[in-house]
Amino acid sequence: MSGCLTATVALLAAVATVHAVSVPTRLFFSHGSSSAYASGQIAGAAARQYVLAVNADQKVTVTLDTPDPSLRFDVTPADGREPLYVGRGANQQTWSGTLPAEGDYIISVYAARAEAPPDHEAKYKLTVTLS
Repeated sequence: MSGCLTATVALLAAVATVHAVSVPTRLFFSHGSSSAYASGQIAGAAARQYVLAVNADQKVTVTLDTPDPSLRFDVTPADGREPLYVGRGANQQTWSGTLPAEGDYIISVYAARAEAPPDHEAKYKLTVTLS
């Protein structure tokens, strides 16, 4: 598990060069629930990080609910492999996919720099559903 933690720290350090990153928050699922929720606010070039632990071949759906079209999210394996999803536009607020390996995945929520001025603030709600 320490290798996964090292990879997670390396990934977050790489993201921090692009966005001001918060301390990652681990997502937990209530007993009997297949969904986890998080909400927050992004200010300027900040990013919020969420860690999701999954089994191999588990299907995940991530939905970002926000009135702000500049907010995006990415889904990346914590071991630093290529991102599974990179937010590309305001109309792409939901992503579903099957995660290839057991372990931690990082969901980053951030504002697209080209669309958000430095004093920009945006609220959001993140829903992650496993099936």
